[in-house]
Amino acid sequence: MRLDSPTLIFSIGILSLLMAFITWTFQGAIAERNYGLKTWSVGISCVGMSLILNFLRGELHPIFGILGANASLMAGGTLGLIAPAIFYQAKFSKSIVVMALSVGSSSLLAYYFLDFRLRLQW
Repeated sequence: MRLDSPTLIFSIGILSLLMAFITWTFQGAIAERNYGLKTWSVGISCVGMSLILNFLRGELHPIFGILGANASLMAGGTLGLIAPAIFYQAKFSKSIVVMALSVGSSSLLAYYFLDFRLRLQW
């Protein structure tokens, strides 16, 4: 049995989805206030899906393997930062979060569809 990078990426992706399921069920038992567990759970699910899409990158169309994986990772990271803010009842600007995700998504789309190449001259 070989333990290579793609196997580890797939295993971590499945583990992330399992952790998301467990975290999602915790919030249902707590009715007094929102601790951000469902937001955290969706963020972990996004990261898990990103890792699984990275694992399947060679088998999928590039829209799913590249754009889908990166957009899912951006969403997961954002939700992972929003969840502690909800837990600590800190105020955050939803418009800034949406703007940051929009800039990231539009940059990914521009890179993919306009086929930008990084040209370095030495």
